[in-house]
Amino acid sequence: MGPQRAVAAAQALKDEGANAILNWGCAAALKDALQPGQLLLPEKLITTEGKTVAVDGNWRARIQDILTDAFSILSQPLTASNDIVATPASKQSLQAATGAIAVDMESAALACWAEEQNIPFVTLRAVADHANSGIPEAVLMATDDSGGIAVSCLLRHLLRHPTQIFDLLSLGHQFSKARASLASAGGRLLPHNFCLPS
Repeated sequence: MGPQRAVAAAQALKDEGANAILNWGCAAALKDALQPGQLLLPEKLITTEGKTVAVDGNWRARIQDILTDAFSILSQPLTASNDIVATPASKQSLQAATGAIAVDMESAALACWAEEQNIPFVTLRAVADHANSGIPEAVLMATDDSGGIAVSCLLRHLLRHPTQIFDLLSLGHQFSKARASLASAGGRLLPHNFCLPS
């Protein structure tokens, strides 16, 4: 989790011979109309500094052609954050500032890196929540720097704040829809070798 780790991982892949990067994961909704599980295949990404970076248009178009029959694909910009965007108010503020429909922590940094390396880059993200959903404090307290959840820490916090269980269950339900969409998209793209550039 996070831009620095994502770029380091991409560099390691390049060092092993990768000649294109498909970024894959979840994003937080910034627009009310977005629903958990909706797929995002943005044409452009917005960095934390406000710079706009384009993905590889031809590769993106090939992926969209494969997925369009099964999904409603959104192409609007995805913005970046260096930290987890945890509250509806912070989501609203970020959307107003950038015009983006969703946010993640890795895509824009990877796009900048790929541009510098002159290799094709595309990001495919699934919406993991509603724009008016927040992340329970229990989750934030239990999340480590790599994005893992320390279960014992999570349980201790929930024991002290049991009402957060309902928010946690709601978030888990939304996140499961995102994971299901990514699994389905992967199943459709895999026979086509993820439409990798030749």
